[in-house]
Amino acid sequence: DTFEAFIGAIYLDGGIEKVEKFLFPFLETASEDILINRKNEDPKSLLQEWAQSQGFYAPQYVTRSEQGPDHSKQFEVAVIIGGEVYAEGVGPSKQAAAKNAARKALEKLGLVF
Repeated sequence: DTFEAFIGAIYLDGGIEKVEKFLFPFLETASEDILINRKNEDPKSLLQEWAQSQGFYAPQYVTRSEQGPDHSKQFEVAVIIGGEVYAEGVGPSKQAAAKNAARKALEKLGLVF
C-alpha cells in the first residue's frame, strides 16, 4: 500500500512520464528475468504443452489425499502423464497442489521454470 501511494504521489506531482522514469529500472530487470525463465507462464500449461509435444495426452491431476480441518486443509495431488506419476505437489487447495505438482514435474524433466 505504501509503494502504491508513493507511485500515486509521483504521478500527481510529475505525471506519467515521471512514473515511467522511476519504475523503468525496476521493471527492466524483472521483466528480463520473467521472460528468460518463463515465469509469466503457468506450470500446468507448460507441462501440457510438453506432454502433447511428446505425443502424450494432457496430464491428469489426481488428488491423493486431503488432510486437516475444513478451514485449513492440505491437499496432495499427483500429476500423471502416459500412466506414469511424474510428480506430486501439496497445497492449501486442489488447484495450488496441482500447480505445485506441475512445477515439480517440469523441474524433474529439466525444463526451466
